[in-house]
Amino acid sequence: SVLLQEDPVHNLPSLESLVNMISLKSRRPCMLALDALRDLFCNHLLPKDRKLKTFPTGQKECLLQLIKSSSSNAEELQRQLILMSFENKLKVIFARFLEALDAISKDTVDQTKLKAMKTIFDLLVANPEQESANLARLVNNLGDTTRGIAAKACYQLNKLLEVHPVMKNVVLGEIERLLYRPNVSKRAQYYGICCLSQLMLDGHDEESGTIAAKLIGIYFSFFKLFAVKK
Repeated sequence: SVLLQEDPVHNLPSLESLVNMISLKSRRPCMLALDALRDLFCNHLLPKDRKLKTFPTGQKECLLQLIKSSSSNAEELQRQLILMSFENKLKVIFARFLEALDAISKDTVDQTKLKAMKTIFDLLVANPEQESANLARLVNNLGDTTRGIAAKACYQLNKLLEVHPVMKNVVLGEIERLLYRPNVSKRAQYYGICCLSQLMLDGHDEESGTIAAKLIGIYFSFFKLFAVKK
C-alpha cells in the first residue's frame, strides 16, 4: 500500500497482489486488503473528475497525433505513453477488484456484506470510474433478505445524493429499473419506494419537476397494482 502511494506507475504488481487477496478463503487478509484497496482507489489511484482512459491500441490517428505533438521531445513522448499504458492496466485491475468484491458481497455474514457496501459507496462518492455499475450494485442491495442491509443501502443512496445532488435522475432511473424488474421481491420494491420517498426536490430546479412527475407516476402505478387489483 505504501509503495503504491509513493510510486503507483512502477508498483502495479503490488496492486494485483492486494486484489488477489480479496477472497473469503482467507477472511482476515481479505478484510485487511479490502481496507487498503478502498483507501488506494478512493484517495490515491483513481482520478476524481474523469474515468480512466484505455490505451488507444486500435486508434491509429490518436497515436500518430501524440507522436507528432511530441516529435521534438522523445522523453515527453515516452512519459505520455507510459502513463497511458498505466491507466489502461489500472482500469483492468480495478474491474477485477469489483468482480472480487461482488463475490465477497454474497457472503452469509452480514458484516462482510456491509463492508462491501461501504466500499462501493465510498467509490461512488470519490470518483466516476465504473459509476453506473457501482450504482447498480448499491441499488441491488435494496432487495437483500436482511432488513438491516436493505435499510443501509437506502441510507447510503440518500447520502450519495447529498454529496452529488446532480445524480438524482440517475439514481431514480436505477431504482425504477429495480422496481419493475421481473420476479423482483416485494421487499426490494418496499425499500425502493421508501428510498424514493426520501428524495429531496428543489422547487426552483427544472429537473426536480421532471423527477417529481416520475415519482408520482411510480407511486400511482404501485397503488393500482397493490390496492386496486388485489
